[in-house]
Amino acid sequence: MIESQAAGPQQATVIRGVFWGTLGDVTDKNIPSRPPVPARPTVSGKPPAILLHGVPDNQMGRQRFVAWDKPPQIIMQGTASFLTQMREPPLRFKSVTLGGRQRFSPEVAKLPSVNFMADADRYGLALRQAQELVKAMGTPCFNHPSAVLATTRDGVARALDGVGGLLVPRTVRVTVNTLAQLKAAKEAAGIRFPVIVRLAGDHGGVSTARVNDEGDWEALNPLGWGGRPIYLTQFVDYADADGRYRKLRLVVVGGQVFARHQIVSDNWLVHRRDRALGSDAEEQAFMESFDAVHKPRLLPMVQAVAKRLGLDYFGMDVSLRPDGSVLLFEANATMNLLSATTDEGPAWTAAVKAATEALYALLGRPQSWRGPPAQIAGRAA
Repeated sequence: MIESQAAGPQQATVIRGVFWGTLGDVTDKNIPSRPPVPARPTVSGKPPAILLHGVPDNQMGRQRFVAWDKPPQIIMQGTASFLTQMREPPLRFKSVTLGGRQRFSPEVAKLPSVNFMADADRYGLALRQAQELVKAMGTPCFNHPSAVLATTRDGVARALDGVGGLLVPRTVRVTVNTLAQLKAAKEAAGIRFPVIVRLAGDHGGVSTARVNDEGDWEALNPLGWGGRPIYLTQFVDYADADGRYRKLRLVVVGGQVFARHQIVSDNWLVHRRDRALGSDAEEQAFMESFDAVHKPRLLPMVQAVAKRLGLDYFGMDVSLRPDGSVLLFEANATMNLLSATTDEGPAWTAAVKAATEALYALLGRPQSWRGPPAQIAGRAA
């Protein structure tokens, strides 16, 4: 598989034709901007809804070449992934793509909408346009754009400060050009060593480094951070007594919570590929006991988080600490929650099935969607 990035007006226009995050061979670079067209009920009987897509602020997508005789796909990063992972969504969608310079007529359909843009760092312009569109429609919106706009890493840290039982490391967003400016920003934020530095808009551990002390700043050299928005986060050592790190991923659907996995790793930067050898049995036991042992004490905290963030569906990466507290790594709607790259086993399959069924039911009840809390809507405006 060869991956590359393309930029410029043509690429941005191509993205305008994207549906559910991928594109085959749309090549017309003169696609006109049109107002959204109301979706109509079909013979399937599914209720209609508008699906809100967006062009990233940098107008860039990732091209994926799957075969020499096939056109490339353009992958839109920073989107919610759940619709592509559901076999049969309960709504019939009409797709509208925002961002760029296009303008939409105020005569919009009075339909519920589902926001597919999940990364506030990548889709700032499109999300603000989506705010106006949703406001004009006056109908419910799943994962409201105002709520998503507030889920930058620093925004989440502010919003969740003070949630009972949740430890939220100090996080700030800065754009600096020199190392001296970066050091000054760290000091001004009251962040001590070690500090985690990551490029805004990147996920999955890419463009991330840990600076352990004053002599370790060269760890940032591979990032190319100068002049780009970055996050500084206070590192909290969460190694357990055996020296290993455990990261739990939670799936939040409305007021419900499900375990996606708990990865055991020898590395502080934990991802699926970093599972420690021989840890499968421990993870399976955790998954099998989650509903009975862990869920009852986690649910009130998770519901408080969901209320503050105003999201209908999102993921949380956390670590369960020995004193009963929960250390937060991140909470947002961009996480891959309903699919797996490998056959993890029946305990994981059952958890994904339960979360998918809950999501399916929630999508079918627009009257139950949250909408953004007033304080989040005001901050994101």
